[in-house]
Amino acid sequence: MTRKHTLRRVSAIALLACSVAFAQSKDLVAELEAMAETERAFARTAGQKGWQHAFYDFFAEEGVGFQPGPVKYRENYRKNPPPPDPLNTVLDWEPLTGDIAESADLGWLTGPYVVLDKTEQKRPRRWGFYSSVWKKQPDGTWRVLADLGIAIPSQGDSLPRQPFTRVKTEGSDKPARAAGAENLRHAEQALADGAAQGVTAAYAKWLSPYARLHRNGHMPFTTPAAIRDHLARQPQSGAWHTLHAEISAAGDMGFTYGSYALRKDSAVTEKGYYMRVWKRNAAGHWRLVFDVTVPLPPAAK
Repeated sequence: MTRKHTLRRVSAIALLACSVAFAQSKDLVAELEAMAETERAFARTAGQKGWQHAFYDFFAEEGVGFQPGPVKYRENYRKNPPPPDPLNTVLDWEPLTGDIAESADLGWLTGPYVVLDKTEQKRPRRWGFYSSVWKKQPDGTWRVLADLGIAIPSQGDSLPRQPFTRVKTEGSDKPARAAGAENLRHAEQALADGAAQGVTAAYAKWLSPYARLHRNGHMPFTTPAAIRDHLARQPQSGAWHTLHAEISAAGDMGFTYGSYALRKDSAVTEKGYYMRVWKRNAAGHWRLVFDVTVPLPPAAK
């Protein structure tokens, strides 16, 4: 084979590789949009049938909601059917941003929600930010694996509708090889070990530059400076107990949930539940891209 033919062959291979990479990128964009559109269909169903029925329709059989601890929603629904008029309380929401694994089998979404009281009491609207982890089912549909939301300050009269965008990440273009959920649990344990000495420093070590931090009563913190400032105002140590860890087939994305307790001067100041999404960076290291905590109500502490 001549040098000229060799160069042609190399160029053809390179062009093919670029075409495959572009096709994969387009597929991921389409898959992420399909997941977001499923979320929108979920919200529409809640407006038509009631949020309890919609959750049953769109949750995976193993999917959990937090009431306040993790409960398998579909199993609980069968044991405790919704009230006769499920539209007395209307829940509406809209996906704002999220991400998807390279294997297009696991992803997460977040966005604003509003709760409307349709009873005679006409209680004020309640606002929040939901977060949901989704898994593609054997039949190709997307279903919720876990859902946890926070309350935020009032946002006016109507739900803001903004264009959906994929969250920025520092992930590699090459999918990481699957390493098993235990590998992710090791990252969780390392974060927990650091938090036992100080929550702020522990998060600083593990957070991605594009991480989101959701805390009850606050608008989401979405920049490193905002996250750092919020954590610095709460100098505490913490203890976390991981209840579940799961990763994508590509091994590039995983999610966890569990319980936590925060302490200041050895006294417990807050207990609750958390949910996290992790993603590997370009070096193959796990980094925290999404973290939401919801404290227990006073009666449950």
